[in-house]
Amino acid sequence: MPQPEREPEFLPAAGEDAWARLRRHLDRANRFWLCFLLTADVHQERILRERADANRRRRVQPFALYRATQPSELVEYAIQLEGSGPPPPGCSWITAPLSASDEWLSAWRGLLYGLNGRRDVLRRRLGGLVIAAPPAVKVLAQRETSDLWSVLDLLIELVPVPVQAEVTPRANDVAPPDPGRARTVGLQLGDAPGEILDRALELLERPPADLATVARARASRLIMDAARAGAADVAAVVALRLVVGLIDQGDEVAAFDLARTILRYPVNDSTRIALFDVAADLAVSAGELDVAFEYAAESARLQDRKADRVSTPEAQRDLAISLNKVGDILTALGDPTAALDHYRRSLDIAEQLAERIPTPEAQRDVSISLERVGDTLTALGDPTAALDHYRRSLHIREQLVEHVPTPEAHRDLAISLDIVGDMLTALGDPTAALDHYRRSLHIREQLVEHVPTPEAQRDLAISLDNVGDTLTALGDPTAALDHHRRSSQLREQLADPIPTPEADP
Repeated sequence: MPQPEREPEFLPAAGEDAWARLRRHLDRANRFWLCFLLTADVHQERILRERADANRRRRVQPFALYRATQPSELVEYAIQLEGSGPPPPGCSWITAPLSASDEWLSAWRGLLYGLNGRRDVLRRRLGGLVIAAPPAVKVLAQRETSDLWSVLDLLIELVPVPVQAEVTPRANDVAPPDPGRARTVGLQLGDAPGEILDRALELLERPPADLATVARARASRLIMDAARAGAADVAAVVALRLVVGLIDQGDEVAAFDLARTILRYPVNDSTRIALFDVAADLAVSAGELDVAFEYAAESARLQDRKADRVSTPEAQRDLAISLNKVGDILTALGDPTAALDHYRRSLDIAEQLAERIPTPEAQRDVSISLERVGDTLTALGDPTAALDHYRRSLHIREQLVEHVPTPEAHRDLAISLDIVGDMLTALGDPTAALDHYRRSLHIREQLVEHVPTPEAQRDLAISLDNVGDTLTALGDPTAALDHHRRSSQLREQLADPIPTPEADP
């Protein structure tokens, strides 16, 4: 089972607010920006630094750390930044022991003088610059290097957080839990002290975005309090809701960090599956495919065990979805043979469920699995077998359109027609491919007429190009040109910026 190298720690409320402000600069700035992080709390400085580093790595952008261990090193960083500091949207981080001794304050003064003299050069070529220093440096910067201070974009001042001894709740200090409230959002909360449970249920009633913003400090405290009280399931469920909120807010680095932390807690299988699933998705987003595979495979293993124990359609479908996720990651890792095994097993489960309960959802699941198998067979060099799976998927989607003629079902059908057309083209049958492309084009013209969204118009442009390309291959350049012109007109319309109303004077 994968384990993080080190368990991350939560920041206090002011620290989390500081991270939110710092992350906005990391994510949005495309020019030089300057931040002074003033604190004597090495714990908070380290966490903010590590999060900033992870934020840049996740976006494949440079993060340069200049961490002095001797005062003489700190003074030299102004020269080093001019030569090696990363340009936008990279970030440079200067720090040292957060000491206010005369020796270190003299070194900070030397650094500030050096930066002040080079400020115009740095502003032209440097990305973000974070100076993490003790609070006493603020006075130096304001009084002695006011030109540098005048270009400040972000000021963060954090006070140290006092360390508190853990208090173990006594049995007679808490009310017994209410078993009628022991399940929320499909996950078991388990046994917990009544006060912990009340706080959890109040937070779980709020949307995930609240937990990631206005209620973030409360959620973080509850997670720690619940873990200390032995209520790991409560801590994990609240953490999972917080992870979802962080993802919604665009802070996937913090979400991934938290998910990996909570995976170390001894929680029930249902919660663990949910955590593994979201951690796998976050690992994929971060480009850590090996980690994503470990998480997804562990989730599938737990789903398999659950499906054996509770053989419900829901459990079987969850297992099929997990197998597909493992297959997707294996595909991304360049192992289509192993991926095919997972896709085929998922397809078997989906077909059995569709036979037992032939709902539109079950039928659509089968069609999706058929396409995954087809894609993998194509990658493995077996286009004939792939075409068979694509045609079976197309047949299902034709039936779905007859019974549930929604725009989504029509779009799915158009996609299947294109896939079959592409495979027929690859197999050297452009005439049959043209028939499928034209059917897809007809569907997409109707969709644009009834639901003229940009997505529908882009789909129509793709269909027009498919027909045009095939007509060219069949020796009809005049008709092909007409389709390509219509496609170009659509793409030009989509590229036109939407006028922005001018602000009132």
